[in-house]
Amino acid sequence: MASGRPLNVQCTKDGGTQTIMCAGEIDLSTCDMLAEAISWAFTADLEDLRIDLRGVTFLDSTGISCLVQAWRRCDRLGKQMTVSVTPGSVPQRLLELAGVPRLWITDTSVVDA
Repeated sequence: MASGRPLNVQCTKDGGTQTIMCAGEIDLSTCDMLAEAISWAFTADLEDLRIDLRGVTFLDSTGISCLVQAWRRCDRLGKQMTVSVTPGSVPQRLLELAGVPRLWITDTSVVDA
């Protein structure tokens, strides 16, 4: 398990787009927070699910599994899922190694805040 920042999750809705912004670490001890946010996203009129991992510094297999489960649910419902990652970041490299980015649209554009 990583040691560092706990996970911070913020959920927003804009029309049919549900956005989940994560910052910190997604691991066994924090993955439930992400899973709860994903469940929340499916309670409304979801058209698109956007998960922003640009603030994530660590991602383990439980986090990857949570993302895959969200994609499966979107796929079953005919919805689109986008995962945003920072180019060259730990989450991007781990998702690529796991071979899962091909499941959803991966946004690696850098957005200035």
